[in-house]
Amino acid sequence: MSPLTVHDPDLGSNAIAAIGEVLIGIANLDQRLRFETAPHQLLGNPSIHCSIISGGQELSSFPERCNLSLERRTIPAETTEAVLAEIRELVGETVELTATFARTPLEMPIGAPIVQVVCETCGSHGLVPELIGVGGWTDAALFDAQGIPSILIGPGGERSARGSRVGRPRGDDAVL
Repeated sequence: MSPLTVHDPDLGSNAIAAIGEVLIGIANLDQRLRFETAPHQLLGNPSIHCSIISGGQELSSFPERCNLSLERRTIPAETTEAVLAEIRELVGETVELTATFARTPLEMPIGAPIVQVVCETCGSHGLVPELIGVGGWTDAALFDAQGIPSILIGPGGERSARGSRVGRPRGDDAVL
């Protein structure tokens, strides 16, 4: 009997139920990353969370598969290889593990010329930029990886820098 036609619990396994231990392991790993890892000076701690879970094929059959999508936010100095090894240790060898998107984080030293020029330019317009780190990734890292110094600048703080500005006052601040 193929997994698609398993209606008897003695004849098949439940892939969705089997992922339960992995979900608990991911939650525990997230806690360790957030509270036991030395934070980056601007980005804070790395994190991991389950973003999407799907599986099963119909109500009357035991699910033959379960797909789990994770997001692992890295900080500079962490490598894709080390993160994959960390997750592999968590899920075991029988689970198919695929990195669908991995990018090197962008980190620009505060003393870098591009940061200093932008700070001076803001100052000449009466703005005092707040230097912050923003979790997430942008195409600026691609430019930086090619030797083109890149930073992000915008109005208002991390929420404004990463999210919609609808309904938010612009203010007289700048964020780098």
